[in-house]
This record gives sequence, C-alpha cells and structure tokens, in this order.
Amino acid sequence: VGPNNSIIGFSLSGASIPTGDGLLTTLQFAGCDDTELCIINTEITGFEDGDPIILPVNIGECTNLELLLGDVDSNGYVNVIDLVQIVGIIFEEIEPSECQFSAANVFEDGIISVTDIVAVVQIILGGSLTKGNALENAELYNGDERLKVVAVGDIAGMQFEVNGDFGITKHFLPVGWEISRSDHTILMFSTDGTPLIDEVLFEYSGELAINSNIIVDWHGNSITATISSIIPTDYVLLSAYPNPFNPVTAISFELPEAAFVSLKVYDMNGREIAELVNSELNGGYYT
Repeated sequence: VGPNNSIIGFSLSGASIPTGDGLLTTLQFAGCDDTELCIINTEITGFEDGDPIILPVNIGECTNLELLLGDVDSNGYVNVIDLVQIVGIIFEEIEPSECQFSAANVFEDGIISVTDIVAVVQIILGGSLTKGNALENAELYNGDERLKVVAVGDIAGMQFEVNGDFGITKHFLPVGWEISRSDHTILMFSTDGTPLIDEVLFEYSGELAINSNIIVDWHGNSITATISSIIPTDYVLLSAYPNPFNPVTAISFELPEAAFVSLKVYDMNGREIAELVNSELNGGYYT
C-alpha cells in the first residue's frame, strides 16, 4: 500500500492469477471509526499473444465499513468467544485495545459491564429470546452466609463489586446461567433467556460485603438494588441437633441486634462441661 492510498500487486516470476473470482488482498484499517471504502481507479494488466494489454474492470460502488458491536475479536461475527473476552475485560484480565473496547461497549455508555454481556447474549440469541417483564425495582439481602435477590421484573444479569474474605460454597442459579468471580467482582447472567427461579443466589463462607451492584433486564434497563442485611426479628436459641449425640452436635441461635452472648453446655448432673461463646456478637444467625 502506497502513501497515496494506492495498492500495487505484481508477479516477479511471471505467474498469473487464475481465471474466475478470487481474493486479491485483505485490508486492515487503523482506528475504529466507521469508514467508507471507495475504489477510485483500477488498472489491471495482462498479456494477449505475448503483448501487454489493459483489462476492463467493473469498479462497483463504495462500501461502508462499520464497527460491529459485540465483535471483540474482530472476526466478523459475534459469538461466545466475544462474551468470554468481555468477562475478561470486566475482571481486568484483558487489557483491551481501543477497537476492542469500542466493540465490547455494546450498550455504548463508555463502561464495560454486565449490561454489555446481556446485550451480546441478545445478539447471539437473536429473535429466539423471550424478554419477560421489565425490571421495576430489586432488593438484595446479604446475611447468614447467603445472598438473596427479590425483584419486580425479570433479571437477565447482575454484577456486584465486593470485598471480604469469602468463598462461594453453593449457587442456586438455574441451568443456562453463568456465575464468575474475581477478587472484587461477581458476575451472574443468563446465556439463554432462562429466568431466575430461586430468590437465593448463592451461599458463601467467610465475610462478604457488597459495595455496589448493577441489575439488568432484557429490555436494556439497569437498576441499582437496595442492599439489606438478613437479620432475625427475635432472640432464638434452637435445640441441639442431633440430640442425643456422640460425639458432635450443632447449636444454633439468632440475635436481632448486637448483644453480649454467653453459651455454655452442661451435663445431666448440671455440671458445666464447655463454654462455647463468651463475647459480644453482631445481630445475625450463628451456629
């Protein structure tokens, strides 16, 4: 390609291009802006009876080259590979180029998030997707080592920015949903339009704090859910289970607010044999 946007191709060995249709070259354009490609003038030479001749060429019309939203890997179509790359960008595992960022920003809001994931899923599924009801509001309940969502409307995806030392021990998402996490982000989204069934999203061990959240539906709406703690309403001491036991049992209790707790175990003769708790505890569920 010359400096004046000319393309020159020729043979050094005397070989010729076979008769018929074929690919002459591929072009790669710098930048991600929509581009109009026009062939202004074409000159193709050949030989007839050993003499050089200029062949007639039908130039055709200009072609508009547009950025394909969702096509993060620039292969000309949108598929699950692009979905995986968007997840990698959100988790900061992939440093996107300018063009990758523009293609991944399907929602065109300048931020790569679960809204773009849901938009790409819609592109992949096309007309087979049932969008359900639009989201009106949602509330997250975090406590007792589980995360629960209650929403008015159908959820397509969720993104939580979190902190804390925790591990997800079990999720309750239906078949067709994906859940992924990094140190500070949790992503959950439907890959086939399946709605959530269980209000409980997952159970976890350790400490989990949700700093921010995005809840998305299939209609392009995104909302921020209010976050509440799951706190009991009364002081409750549950029976040991199993009972009788040998050698292990579990004792659960519930606190509606912060309180000093002393929990001791006695034998059949009234003798203290163990002190399980003797400290100030926050409101919540304990075992």
